[in-house]
Amino acid sequence: MNTKHYVPRSLALRVRIILPQCLILLLVLAFRGEAQAFGPFGFGFTEQIQHVNDPETARMLQLKLGQTIGNDIWSGSCAICHLGGRGGTPRNVFGNAINTFLSQEDYNTPGRIGEAVRRVLDIPANPTLPDSPTFGELLQSGELPVPIFSRAVPMVRRKGPAPLAEKITVDEARKRIQQIESESRFGILQLSKTDEISPEVANTLAEFRGEFLILGIRSLTPEVAAALANSQAETIWLHSISSVSPAAAEAIVDVRGHLVLTGLAELNSPALAAKLAKRPGLLSFPYLKQITLPVATALVQHKGSLTLGGLTNIPPEIQDQLAEASVIHLPNLKSLDSMLLTKKLAENWRLFIPDVDFLNPDQAEWFANSKGQKFLSAAAMTDSVAERFSQSMKATSIVLFGKGPISDTAFGFLLRTRFAGLELRDIESPTEGQIRVMTETKRAAFFPQLKKLDSVPLVKALSGLVTFPSVVEITPDVADALGKMPEGVRTERDGTTISIPSGQLVFSILDDLPPETARLLLQRRWLSLSFPAMQDTSVESLKAMGRQTVSLTLGLTALPPELATAYVDGISADTSRGNQGGLTLPYLWNLSAESARILVRGMNRGVELQGKIRISRTPSLSIGGSYGSAYSGLKLAPEVAAELGQFEGTLMISSLRELSPESAAGLAKFPGPYLRLFGQATHTLAPETAAELAKIPGRLLLEELKRVDSIPLCDKNARDFGWYWNRVETVAPEAVPALIQFKGLFDLGGLVVLDSPILAQRIIDLSLSTGRNLHALQRISPEAAAVFATFDKPLRLGLTVLDDVAVAQAFAQAKGKIELKRLKAATPEVIAILKNSKTVDVPNLESLYLLIQSQEDPKRGGFQLPIPKNGETKR
Repeated sequence: MNTKHYVPRSLALRVRIILPQCLILLLVLAFRGEAQAFGPFGFGFTEQIQHVNDPETARMLQLKLGQTIGNDIWSGSCAICHLGGRGGTPRNVFGNAINTFLSQEDYNTPGRIGEAVRRVLDIPANPTLPDSPTFGELLQSGELPVPIFSRAVPMVRRKGPAPLAEKITVDEARKRIQQIESESRFGILQLSKTDEISPEVANTLAEFRGEFLILGIRSLTPEVAAALANSQAETIWLHSISSVSPAAAEAIVDVRGHLVLTGLAELNSPALAAKLAKRPGLLSFPYLKQITLPVATALVQHKGSLTLGGLTNIPPEIQDQLAEASVIHLPNLKSLDSMLLTKKLAENWRLFIPDVDFLNPDQAEWFANSKGQKFLSAAAMTDSVAERFSQSMKATSIVLFGKGPISDTAFGFLLRTRFAGLELRDIESPTEGQIRVMTETKRAAFFPQLKKLDSVPLVKALSGLVTFPSVVEITPDVADALGKMPEGVRTERDGTTISIPSGQLVFSILDDLPPETARLLLQRRWLSLSFPAMQDTSVESLKAMGRQTVSLTLGLTALPPELATAYVDGISADTSRGNQGGLTLPYLWNLSAESARILVRGMNRGVELQGKIRISRTPSLSIGGSYGSAYSGLKLAPEVAAELGQFEGTLMISSLRELSPESAAGLAKFPGPYLRLFGQATHTLAPETAAELAKIPGRLLLEELKRVDSIPLCDKNARDFGWYWNRVETVAPEAVPALIQFKGLFDLGGLVVLDSPILAQRIIDLSLSTGRNLHALQRISPEAAAVFATFDKPLRLGLTVLDDVAVAQAFAQAKGKIELKRLKAATPEVIAILKNSKTVDVPNLESLYLLIQSQEDPKRGGFQLPIPKNGETKR
C-alpha cells in the first residue's frame, strides 16, 4: 500500500458535496475534541493526571477538565491556571506557582512547562493553613488543584495524616548540591518537603549555584535569613512562608539573587517589598490580605505585571498608589473608588473585576471604550452602564459573574451589541425575560452553569450554542423539541434538495439519558453528540445513536459485545456518510478482543480510488480520549491489538502506560490511513516495540515521542508524509542518518541536545521563511553550531548556559541572527565574544550570571559564581 496517497475520505471530499456551514462545523468538531489539552500548558497538566494511581479518579479529573471548555473552544487548558478560564486573566494559586518557574521564553518550551507542573505538585495548595494538602495530594484524591473558575484560595484540609517532613543535615545538603550541579550547570534544587532548616544547613544551601533554590520552610528566623542572604542561586523561592518578622526581613533583603515569597499573607516591610519587586516577569501575591501605603509604593516599582489576588477592600489612597504600577490585577477587589486605578485597569486587554458591584458613569465610560474582553459583576451592569457598553466600538466580549440581578433591559442592551459574545458565568437558569430577548434578537448568551434543560423556549433560544458543561438533566419535552429541529439541507447539481446531519451538542457531565429521552432526542440526525460522563446506555439507545449521529462520544468504561453490535448495527443503516465523524470512547478501559472485532468489522467501509489517491471510507475510532487526554485506563492486550490492527480508518489510542512488543506486533498490520498513539508508553519505545510499529503499512503518528533511537522507526517515518515528532527531546547518534532521510518540513522544536552536524544541517535545510525555533535546546556541539552559523535566517535557541568558546565564536560569525533570549549564564570568555558580536541577540548581556571555573573542584558543575568585593553579584 502506498500510504503517501492514502488519505481519509473526509480530507478528500469535494466542496460541491458539503455546504460551507457543514465544513465549519466539521472544523469546530476537530478543534473541540482537542481543546482540553490545547497547547503545552494543557499537556503539562494532563501528563500529571496520567500518573494518578486510580483510573476512576483519573476519569473524574478528566470530566472536571471537560467542564472548563466554554463558549470559546480555545479556552480549555486555560481554566487550569487562569481565574477567568482564558489566558490573560489573572492566575489562580496553581497557575501562579507554575508561572514562578517560567519566563516568557519558557512558554514555547513544553518540556520546561511539564517540569514546572511536576515541581509545583509538591507545594502546599494554601501555605497559610498548617494542614494544607499539596497540589499533588489534591490531584491524587480526585480534586483539581483549584476548583474550576474559583477565585478563592483553596481552604481544603488534609484528610489523612500528614506525610513526614524531610529533615536535612549539612552533609545531606552538600550531597544534594553536588548531585544537582553534576546533572546541570544551572539547575534547580528543590526541598519542598523540608519544613525547617538550621542556620548551618542554610549556610550550606547558600553555596548552591543554580537557577532555583526552592525551600518548603514554614518560618524564617533571622539566623536562617542571614545565611540564605549569601545564596549564590539566581532565585530563592520560599513558597510556604506566610509572614516574615522585621529582623528576618532586614536580613533576607540582602540576598544577591531574586527572592520569591508567593505564600505571604502579611507583608509589612517596605524594604522586603522593594526586594520582591525587583524580580523580573510577573509578581503575584494570592494570599496577601492587607497592604500599607509604603508597601504599595514599593511594589508598584515592579517592572512587570503585579497581581494582588488576596486584596478585597483597599483604601482610596492606596488604590491611587497602585495605579502607578506598570500593569495591575486585583481579581477580588470589591470596591473601585479611584479614577486613577479605574483608568489603569482599563488598559488591561482582559479586565477582571468580577466582585466590583458598582460602577459610576465615568468608570463605565472608561471601561466601555477600552479594548478587550471584560469580566465584570452582573450587579454592576445597571441599565445605564449596559447602555454605555452597548455603544462601545472597542470591547470584544463580556463575561458577567454573580447571580444578578440584571434587568431584561440591561440584558437586551448587552445582547444587541457588536460583542463577540455575552456570558453569564453563575446563572443556573435564565429568566423568562432573558429568554424572550434572546428569541427576539436571535442571539444567544452563554450560561455555563445551566443545570437543567427544562424549557422549550430556552432551548430554541440557545439553538446556536453547542456546549452544556453543567447540564445534568434533559426533560422529555425539551428532548422532543431538540429532536424536531430541522436538519441541514443540501442542494444537488440536479436541483434536488436533501437533508443532511447538522448541529452538535456537548453535555460535559450528563451521566444519564433515559431510553425515552434518547429516542426523542434522536428523531433527527446530528452531526455530533457528546456524552463523556455517560457510563451506561441501552442497546436500543446506542443503536439509535449510531444511526442518527455522525460523530459520537460516550464515556463507557466497558464495551460488552452486545453494545458494540448495537453501535455497528446503527451505522450500518447509514450508508451515506462515508467516514465523516466516528466513535470516541475516552474512558474505555475494558475492551475484549470480541468487542474489538465487532467494532472493526462493523465500522470498516473499505477503500475507494480517486485517481491515484486511496480514500478510506471508514469512520474514525478513538479509544482513551482525545489528543493529549489525561485519562489512562485501557489495557491493550495483544489479542485486542491484533483486532484493532485490522481497522481501516483513523485509529487513535490515547494515554497508553504500557505498550509491549506483542501488542505492537498486533498493530503491525494496521492498513491506514492513520494510527495515532499517545501516552507515557510512547515517550520512549523499547527497540522491539519500535521495530514492530515500524512494520505498519499505514501512517503512524507518535506525537508525544521524546526519544528517537530506532532506525527502523526512522526509516518508516521517512517513507510517510508530514511530520509529527516535534516533541522529540533527544536523538540517538546511530539514528541520525535514518532520521534525516525524511524529506518534509523538519520540526524538532522540542530538541534538548544537538550534537550532530548533519542533523543540524537537516534542521535548517527546509526551514520556514521566518527562521527556526529550538526553544528547548540546552546543549549544542561546536560542530553543530558551525552548521547553524551558515544559516541566513533567524535561529531562536533555548540555551540557558553558554560556556563553550567554540560555540560562541561560531554564533558570532553567523550569517543570520542567533536569538538567545533564555540565556542566563556564561563564562567571561563567552561574554567577551558576545559583546563584540552583531549577530547574537541576548536580551540583557549585563544581567548574565558570570561563570568561572572552580580551582578547587573543576568537575563540580564546571563553574562557580564569583562574589565581587562590593558584595553584589554581577547581574
